[in-house]
Formats: sequence, structure tokens, C-alpha cells
Amino acid sequence: MSLRTCQRPSTGSSRTWALADSASGKTSLLRAVSVVAGLVLVSKGFGFAREVVVAGVHGAGAVRDAYNLAYQLPAYVLVMLGGLNGPFHSAATAALTRGRSESRTDGDALVASLIFWVGLLMAAVAVLVAWGAPWILRLQGPWVSPEVLDLAVPMLRWMAPILALGAWVGILSGLSQDRGDVVLPSLSPLVSSLAVVLAVVLRPGDPLALAWGTAAGAGLQAVLQGLPAVQVLRERGTLVLIRPDDPRMRELLVLLWPAILSSSVGQLNVLVGTFFLSRAGTGAIASWGYANVIYQLPLGTLLAALLVPLFPRLTEAAAKGDLDGMRQWLARGSGLIGGVCLPLAAGLVVLAGPLVSVAFARGAFGAEDVARTAMVLACMALGLVAYAMRDLFVRCFYALNDSRTPLRITLVSLLINVLVNAILTFVFDAGLAGIAVATVIVTWANALQVGWALRRRMGGLGLGAMLPPFRTGLAHALLAGGAVWTLNGWFGARAWWPEGFWGQLALLVVGGSLGLFLVAAGLIGVRIRRGAMMGEAPIARGPGDPT
Repeated sequence: MSLRTCQRPSTGSSRTWALADSASGKTSLLRAVSVVAGLVLVSKGFGFAREVVVAGVHGAGAVRDAYNLAYQLPAYVLVMLGGLNGPFHSAATAALTRGRSESRTDGDALVASLIFWVGLLMAAVAVLVAWGAPWILRLQGPWVSPEVLDLAVPMLRWMAPILALGAWVGILSGLSQDRGDVVLPSLSPLVSSLAVVLAVVLRPGDPLALAWGTAAGAGLQAVLQGLPAVQVLRERGTLVLIRPDDPRMRELLVLLWPAILSSSVGQLNVLVGTFFLSRAGTGAIASWGYANVIYQLPLGTLLAALLVPLFPRLTEAAAKGDLDGMRQWLARGSGLIGGVCLPLAAGLVVLAGPLVSVAFARGAFGAEDVARTAMVLACMALGLVAYAMRDLFVRCFYALNDSRTPLRITLVSLLINVLVNAILTFVFDAGLAGIAVATVIVTWANALQVGWALRRRMGGLGLGAMLPPFRTGLAHALLAGGAVWTLNGWFGARAWWPEGFWGQLALLVVGGSLGLFLVAAGLIGVRIRRGAMMGEAPIARGPGDPT
């Protein structure tokens, strides 16, 4: 196998992603959502189990504070930039999709070149981060204790290689998706979770086990994602390395770098939160991290399940200049978000205490940790719908080959984040609760700004089709949330109700079952009413009609 550079397009075979075929209509989207949701849920389930193990060993104290502080930059690259729907994944998917529509079939060479050039750059960044670890961590958490800082420095140096590995994972997951494989991108993160669990179980008394287990897991994840690339090399025989000044590479970078900058500004919002969390005392950063694990388990599954199959459809409609088609797919996605996320948010608010207790209350994770983490989780849930809608709107901009507008909006949100956190932390001295409320405010402000900008760009969002599912979801959320809160309060006050883990688990099961029953009954009622209004007459639709 030889390595050479070129600027001419080379020919090869192009393959379409079966789940992204817009001609399959509504059934295909629901099938794609179900498949991806199942895969991501399995992966995130392993991630959740990892947090349970770590919480039992290290609790929510100095060790976990140090790990969360050190892991922020590696996690940013591995999860935000390199994860499903991240800039590397989205840019590679968009470039390959547009390449097929323009009869350019050299996507394999483009992806291989992107891996080489981006990997080279990120490896240099990893070296700089390892060298400057003490200064970087002090900037992230200026008020952390010396104990936390001394633990965090070697942790960051262990995890610095993830900065290069994460970029490779994102690009390779885009290649896997383009070749019809959603299994590897969805399931490969679980090997990282398994590596951390193994490291912590084997070395429970070693705080650095968290760091080297995370680094090893990222390496295994990159190996798994690289399997399709190995297949490409075997098929081609010659690896064509496209130079950075090639028009095809420049087109990709035009989309990629603003998206990275936009996500970087988003990471700055996370760093702003950590900056103020370091002032809230030991354990605040850890409690925030544990609450986010529970928060992201259903939300991350939903967004991956929705956006992975929906993004190629939006991109295809945008490439054809079909704004009406984009509005229809946007309405479909927002309807799923409204119908699912609103009841989900209500459930997280009323069941925050039992959720945290059942998940983490064992070993080194005490009652104070439970109360603090549950408070953060309940506040986070208030911004869940805004979080999901913002991500959907941003993907619409990416489909329109516009990543600069979300970047500008995120810059404004960063300023809002700093201002609101400063007011609630320094003026009102609200502590951890104030930081949680500030995050909700910023998330809603960001979602509204992005939605307004997209409305102007597309000449309307089709709000008439988007609002009914939100009204239905809100009604279900209020009904189910109120009923669950009342029922759990009554049971929890009974003297015969068990205490501790089993009592909290029973509250979670009873309350969750009641909430799911009420939401399901409401959805069935809506479907029956709509069927009666439509007279059950069949509606003629074209094969490509997404409505």
C-alpha cells in the first residue's frame, strides 16, 4: 500500500445510507429513530453503570471533583466534537452527502485525508495541553482546593491523548454512517465505559485509575471506529492523501472549522459553569457531573435517535433548495421533541430525589450528596426542551451549510452565561442552586435566538404544525407530573413505607409507572380523536412526502 498526494478527484463506489432514504417516508424515520435509540441506549446504559461504580468508590468528593475538572477538555473533543452529531461527524456526513449529489465519489480519500491532517494537528494540541496542565486547570477552577488541583494535574496529563483520539472517532463515525453502519458509532462508547469500570475495580484506592482507564477506553473506541477505514484501505489498495489546499478539502473545512468554533464556544459555557462551581465548595463539581449523567441518559438517547437519521434528510432537502421539505422534517422532529421531552422533563423534576438515591446512594455517596445532586437535576430538567430544540435548529443551519450563524448566537449566549452566573453567584450568593438556574436561563435564551434566526433564514418554521404536539406534551407533562408528585408525597409520608434504597426504588417504580400510564393514555386519546376527525379515510401521499 502506497501513500501519495493529489488534487484530482478519484473515482470509487458510493453507497447510500438506508436509514437516510427520504423516499421511505414516515415509517422509515420512525424505524431509524427506534434502531438508533436502542443502540445509543445500550451504550449510555453502560456509561450510567460506570458512574454508579465510580460513585460508590469515590463519592462526590475531591477525587471526583479533580476527575471532572481534568476530563473537561478531553470530553469536549471525544464527546462533543467526536461524538454522534458532533462537528466532525456532522461535517463528514454533510460533505459525503453533498459529494454524492454532485457526482463526486471520492469520499473515502476525503475522509482519510481529514483523519491525517486533523489528527496531526490535534496530536500537537495534546502535547501542549499535557505540558500546560497546571495552568489550564487553575484557569478552569480558580477556587478549587490544593488537594483537588494536585489530583487533577496528573489526571489531565494521562488523558491528553484523547484530544487526538476523539477527532478520529468523530470522523470515522461519519464514514461508518455513510456506509450504512449505525452500530459501531452508537455502541463504540461502551468500550470506554467498560475500561473505566475495570480500572476502578482493579485499583479502587488509586485516583489515577479513573484517568488511565478513560484514556485506554478512548483508544479502544478509536480502534473500533477504525474498522471501516481498514476495510476501505483493503478495497482501494492505495491511500490517496488530499492536500489541504485542494478545493474539496477547503469546502469541508469551510463547514468544519466554524462548527468546531461554535462547539468551542459552547464548551466555554461549560468552563464558565466550572469556573463558578469551583467557588461552591468541594463536591459541587462532582454533584453537577452526576446530575448531568442522569440528565443526559434519556436526552442524549433521544437526540441521537432523532438527529442521526434526520440530519441527512435535512441536508438532502437543503441541497435541492427544498425549504418546504426542510420545514416538514423540522416539524416532524419538533413534534417528537414536544411529545416526549415535556413529559420527560416533568418526570425528572418530580422524581429527582428517588432517581439520584437509587442510582448513586451507596458506598462513599452519602445523603448530602444525594440532596445536592437531586437539586441540580431538577433544575437541569427545566431546560430539557430548550436543549433539544436548540440542537435541532442548529442541525438545520448545518444542513444549509451555515455554521457561522449558530456561532454568532453562541457567542452572545456566552456573554449572557457569564453575566447571569456572576449576578447569581456574587450578588445573590446563590451558590450551586444559582449556577443551576443560570444554566436553564442561558439554555432557553440560546434556543430562542437560534430558532428566531432560523425562522428568518427559512422564511418561516411552519409553527402551525409544530405547536399542537407541544400543547399535547405540556398537558401530559402537567397531568402526569402533578399526579406523580401527589402520589409519591402520600406514600413517602406513610409510616409503613420502607426507608432507604428499597423505599426510594418503590417510589420511583410507582411514580414512573403512573406517569407513563397517564402519558400513554393521553397519546392514545389524541390518536382516537384525530382518527374520528379524519373519518379513517386514507390520505394519499407521495413516496417522498414526509408529512
